[in-house]
Amino acid sequence: MEKRSGETSDDKHDAVPSCSLPSDASSDNSCGSTNLASGDKVMGTLKNIGQNMLENIQVIESAFQQDRGQPSPMENFSNNILGGKGQVTAMAALTELRKISNLLREM
Repeated sequence: MEKRSGETSDDKHDAVPSCSLPSDASSDNSCGSTNLASGDKVMGTLKNIGQNMLENIQVIESAFQQDRGQPSPMENFSNNILGGKGQVTAMAALTELRKISNLLREM
């Protein structure tokens, strides 16, 4: 590999500080504060995801509740036979999603 004038083999490595080394509690590590700030950002993002999940779950649950209105006896019979198992499965899935959402929001 050719070297341009004034370039040494170490120039590339000096451009970006490395944060991959384990931090020593007694040393002043500026990378540690960067990692903490990044961690805070990730936590905020996870909380937002949890909140958005909850809002979407509530929309779906309200749609199910509206579908449970007072249909005619024949419609009710058809819905119970054709959609009963699917609706129960969907509600169980929503319950699990709500648990995940709550965990994310509590982070």
